[in-house]
Amino acid sequence: MKNIFIIVILLAGCTPKAVLEVNIVGKLRTMMMENDTEANINLQDLKDETHLYALGALEGLEGEVLVMGSKPMISKVEGDSFSIANNFDEQATLLVYTQVEEWDSFTIEKNLTLVELEAMVHQKATEAQIPEPVPFLVKGTVSKLNWHIVNGSTGTNATHESHASKGFNREWNHTEVEILGFYSESHQGVMTHHGENSHMHFKSQDGSASGHVDDVHIKKGSLLFIPKSY
Repeated sequence: MKNIFIIVILLAGCTPKAVLEVNIVGKLRTMMMENDTEANINLQDLKDETHLYALGALEGLEGEVLVMGSKPMISKVEGDSFSIANNFDEQATLLVYTQVEEWDSFTIEKNLTLVELEAMVHQKATEAQIPEPVPFLVKGTVSKLNWHIVNGSTGTNATHESHASKGFNREWNHTEVEILGFYSESHQGVMTHHGENSHMHFKSQDGSASGHVDDVHIKKGSLLFIPKSY
């Protein structure tokens, strides 16, 4: 059964010039608790969209989806390693996506934990009057990055940890990355796991790796981006 959520965000300003739509297709709660991982969207339907930013999980939880600036990265576990495909030839059970043509950037002035990064996103989005869920980017250096690629369902009443442990897991340190995230305090069980306020995926600077972010520490001097308000 498809669960489609569309959140329309009117960008701030006296005379708004643009509408930012955040689309949520599928629902984490049904994936995790009911083992409903059927396809809810064909990624081919989005291949011609411009300024596209998306993240999610493939049908059957057979891998991760990341799209940065309309450039896809599909990551799948392959034995003791993983593979990356740069195409839209897949279907997803969960996908959060938006189109952002322009971003405002902010220098991160101190080292940030994941919670502190979320607080900065919340602050900057509130100042710009962008309601949740808020798309954001981080570009720079991480002092720690824990990440995984899912590798199939673990059945009903599953946890984030059980899915992560079944897949490919790594911790990286002092690495250059780009991160796409969506922040919201009111979408737990929909696009974020319970007890979490953001859903993030990353890509390595050279494009050779991508996956779901479990924990991250951002080094000062990195850049945070949120959609430009008008």
